[in-house]
This record gives sequence, C-alpha cells and structure tokens, in this order.
Amino acid sequence: MMTKSKMGAGEQERLMLSDNFLMEKVRYILNSPSQCEEYRRLISNDDKINFFLNHFIMNDYAIRQMKNLYLSSENRILVFLEMVDEIIREINQDN
Repeated sequence: MMTKSKMGAGEQERLMLSDNFLMEKVRYILNSPSQCEEYRRLISNDDKINFFLNHFIMNDYAIRQMKNLYLSSENRILVFLEMVDEIIREINQDN
C-alpha cells in the first residue's frame, strides 16, 4: 500500500472523501442514544467492528470502505476504534 507521501493529490483527496463518508455514517449511527449505548456495552474489538459491519445503516460501499481503510491491520483497527471513541465524546459534549 502506498503511503500518503507517495500518493498523488487526487488519491489523497479520494481517500479523505471516503473516510468522511464512512465516519459520517458512523456518527449517524452513534447519534442514536440506544445505538450508542449498545456499542458502549461491547467489550471486544471484534464485537465493536462487527457492530458497524452488520448495522443496517451501513451499505455495501460503506462496508468496503471500512474494510479497505481501517480493517487491514491491527493498528488501523485501533485507529478506527479511537475515532469512534472520539465521536462518542463529541456527542456527549453536545448533549
């Protein structure tokens, strides 16, 4: 996989748009208090990932983006889960 420094500007922009699309879906899911609480009850990283992969809001495109951007290595999974935790913190601050 190419690093960001080796990618062209168009490729970087495409990845950012894909990431924004995916994270907006994640935010939409977590804006529901019941869904957010359900996610918080999950303990294992696998269960947390599967929560999003199997959620009815996630379409095939979003699932492919999630797998490509965040599920290809353990480090990327941890980055994704940290981003989800940050979204939850932002939602809690807004409420």
